[in-house]
Amino acid sequence: MPKANLALTEEHVPRGTARALVVTLLVAVVAFGLSNAALRRELDRRTHNRALWLIQQKWELLERVAGDVDTVVLGDSAGNQGVRPDVLSERLGGAAVNYCTIGDMLAVNDAWMLERHLERHAPPKRVIVVHAYDVWHRSAKVLRHKLLWRVPEPWGFWEEREPKVALESRAAAELFVRRYLPVYYEHKTIAEWVTSPSTLAPAGFSLDGAGYMRLDEAKPDRVKRDAASHVAFLRKRQFSLSKANRNALARLEALGEKHGFEIFLANAPIYEGLRREPQFVRYFAALDRELGQIADASPRLSYVLREPVTFPASAMENADHLTHAAAAEYTAELAKAIATTPTDSAAFK
Repeated sequence: MPKANLALTEEHVPRGTARALVVTLLVAVVAFGLSNAALRRELDRRTHNRALWLIQQKWELLERVAGDVDTVVLGDSAGNQGVRPDVLSERLGGAAVNYCTIGDMLAVNDAWMLERHLERHAPPKRVIVVHAYDVWHRSAKVLRHKLLWRVPEPWGFWEEREPKVALESRAAAELFVRRYLPVYYEHKTIAEWVTSPSTLAPAGFSLDGAGYMRLDEAKPDRVKRDAASHVAFLRKRQFSLSKANRNALARLEALGEKHGFEIFLANAPIYEGLRREPQFVRYFAALDRELGQIADASPRLSYVLREPVTFPASAMENADHLTHAAAAEYTAELAKAIATTPTDSAAFK
């Protein structure tokens, strides 16, 4: 009987080639890129972060708006929930659109959005800028490190639009990861989708066709807690207009001068209890003085609602966010102030 051959079978490994290696790497890179792009779309659609959702939605609205617009509204979330385009159209005439995002985008985002709007449309008759009092001191730091990635503009737009925002290499790398590598940056959210399928449901945020966010439920307890946090902030602060916001105002003025429209700066609505606080009175007086001086020196900037329109807690979601009914009242006051402001610009021609 012949002996069994116990020798191991020789394994033949195909010889690799440079071409095969390149193809393998390209396939891996493309697959990784496509999976990240798909995840980015789903994360955007299902996010429960209202601030991030709002930034993207308002920039996308800017691209969807059809036809020319008479009144463009820019600013933060106080304007997003406080300025009703339907009331502006009724009181001032013509079409109105609300591009307001959030406070940490600063007036810098106002200038960027207005520039993009002007690239797509004829100049408006007027531009309204509505910011809460506690936005004007903020620096570009939070914009650079947390929010730029959410703007659906080509990479590097922050160095091409005015005012420019400089990014250090580390901040640029972080922005790249946040924007293009959700598999890495948002891995916790993705893990929650797997372990808790209920988190896959979109949050249900919505805007009307003109960009206004309607909220009907007042939250008086939350308003008072928010006001208390504002007072704590004000105890430690002296007002100073940030460089980024100052540059943004200069850019808005330049665009108004170039295209022949007026820029109306307006104070956001505020909780009546906060308006009475001594800390607020002191801080706001300095802010009012600074904005007033800038407007007085400009042929295109007008400062309206210098005395903020106040509301009870029963008409608000927090210290500067209004319910739908209160927004109609605030917007009517805003339109009245604009209509009675003397100007030689195209705003009333």
